[in-house]
Amino acid sequence: MADKDQIRKIQFTGKSSYIVSLPKDWITDQGLKQGDQVSVGRNGSNTLEVKPVNFSKSSVPNTLLTVIILSFIFNFLYYIACRMSFYS
Repeated sequence: MADKDQIRKIQFTGKSSYIVSLPKDWITDQGLKQGDQVSVGRNGSNTLEVKPVNFSKSSVPNTLLTVIILSFIFNFLYYIACRMSFYS
């Protein structure tokens, strides 16, 4: 992204919100897409700081591992239930 400032218009929406669009090249550089979240914070009296919200990358493998383990357990319990019903 170019380091020069860009002029953006402030738009009013709803009853109490204003919108300023973000430069497309910044969105692309950050790997963001529609629906992703950004953090907007005040930095001094006249500066806003916009940062991408990064989710913990370690939570994704843990969630996947949990799904795999639970799938194994449920399939194993289903197998046992089927075997037990076969001998009844």
